[in-house]
Order: sequence, then C-alpha cells, then structure tokens
Amino acid sequence: MAEGDPSQPRWTLSGGLLIGVRWTGRKLKGLVLVLAAFGLVFLIGVRWMGRILKGLVLAVLAAFVLVFLSNLLFFPSYRHIPSRALAADSASCRDALSPGWDALAAANNSEWTAIDQNSISARKLACSIQHHIIPVRNLPPGNGGEAPKSLSYDLGFIEFQEDGKPYALRKECDPGEECIRERSIPVRRQAEGQLEALVKQLKRNKSNYVVVFIHGWRHDASIGDGDVANFRIYAAHAARFVADRAALDDAYKDTKVTAIYIVSLDRGCRRHGFRGSDVVRSQAGQRGDCPLGVVGAADDRKHPGDRCI
Repeated sequence: MAEGDPSQPRWTLSGGLLIGVRWTGRKLKGLVLVLAAFGLVFLIGVRWMGRILKGLVLAVLAAFVLVFLSNLLFFPSYRHIPSRALAADSASCRDALSPGWDALAAANNSEWTAIDQNSISARKLACSIQHHIIPVRNLPPGNGGEAPKSLSYDLGFIEFQEDGKPYALRKECDPGEECIRERSIPVRRQAEGQLEALVKQLKRNKSNYVVVFIHGWRHDASIGDGDVANFRIYAAHAARFVADRAALDDAYKDTKVTAIYIVSLDRGCRRHGFRGSDVVRSQAGQRGDCPLGVVGAADDRKHPGDRCI
C-alpha cells in the first residue's frame, strides 16, 4: 500500500472536531449577539409602546373629562324642569293667547327656524298655553272654492314629574329681580299648575273641541321636539275640520279647538285619573266626554257642545 506524501497536511478526526467546534462557537456567539440586539430593540420598542399607550390612555381620559364638563357647563340637562310652564301673565306670554302667533306657520312649523329668524323667542315657546294662527296665505281654498279664512287653535301643555305630580306654573321674573333660573330663564314658581290654568282657559270658551296627544318614546315637550311639531299639524287639521263643519252646522260656530300635549303619562296621568282607554273610546265614538282628569272643565256638563277626540 503506497504511503502518502509527508509534505501534505494530515487531517485527523480530532483536528476536524476541534475546527468544527471553533466554527460552531463563532456562529453561536454571533447568533447570541444578534438575539441580544433584537432583544434590546424589542425592549426599547416595548418601553416606547408603553409610553405611547400611556399617553393615548391619558389623552382619551382627558377628552372624556373635557366632554363631560362641557356638557355640564354648556349643555345642561333639564330632566326635572318643565319645558313649557311659563304662566300667561309672564312678560313673554302676554301675547301668547291674544292675539296669538303666526311665526311657526311662516317657518314651516319649525320652532328652531322661527327662533333663528328672530320671529319668535324660545321664552315665548315655553309658555304653558299658546294660541297659534295659520294665516290665509298658508291655506288652500276651502270647500266650493271660496276664499279660505285663517285658522287658529290653542296648544296647552301638561307635564308630570317622575313622582306623578303635575308641574307648577312658572312666572317670568322682572329685570333685576332675584329669582331662580330654569332653562336660563329667571322664574318664580306659582301655586297654580299647568292643569288648573288649562281648565280655566277651557271654561272661558263657549264650546270646546279637544285633541289630546301623549308623547312617544324618547320625546318630551322640549323646544324643537318632533312630536310637538307633528301634534301642531294634527291640531291644524282639526281646526280646519271644525271650520268646515261650522260653515254647515251652527253648533260648531263658537267651537274652539284646544290641543293638549301630555308629558310623562305613565305615572302622572294614572295618578290623576287619566287613562289611555278613555282616549281610545272617545276616538271610537263610544263616549263623547273628555278624558278624565285632564280636561275636566269640558266634561262638567256646563258646555253641552264640547267634543273631544
């Protein structure tokens, strides 16, 4: 067997293992350094992410507190304050019944539009009883093509508190007089309530045609409420109906239309004897009197021409 060249290096098993271990150690060292670098970058990133998240949480909390305080300061809630309880002898309500207003007819039945046009103020719309006029310019021709006449109706509000008690009227204070402020209006609470004032108004009429509306879910009597606007449209149709009947039947000649908007029926009206079934029976023609406890003046038999729906 020929021998190898002694000048050539000889690789032994132990030498190969030693070289392999050295190369492996270098690779492991490099891998450890890379992992350490990645770990350091990860830790730095986590620290910055923590700071960013902390800043975002603080910003969200600050925004929440700012919105909450802004609502308290600039958009206060009036949950336990009536929306339409100014007494008729208040300065803003002196023309609410006579001569009445046609501002909403000119503003397409929008309270906020009328307020923006300066044709009426929010204080006037807070009156407990209002007389609304629909001028001739807003009306189509009547039966037979005759010239239409202006229509009008009274709109009264009865608001009940959470405990079922009706709200008392508020009289607008004179300038310089120290009073409590409700909805930015300085007022004094009166002994008379909305219901009593409405009953007195009904008693002044020779004959009453009463329409009662109970507000829907998530509605109230606040300025601009959709249910109040829709009820005014219904009241105008009722006024047109009574005017057409009066042209044919003298029994309707002196009939005044009064629309009554009920707020918080659940507790208030049940406490005072008003039941939804009374309205249903009246609408169905099964009874001709008015709902109990709400328009009792029209049900005292002093005015046999009174009608309710």
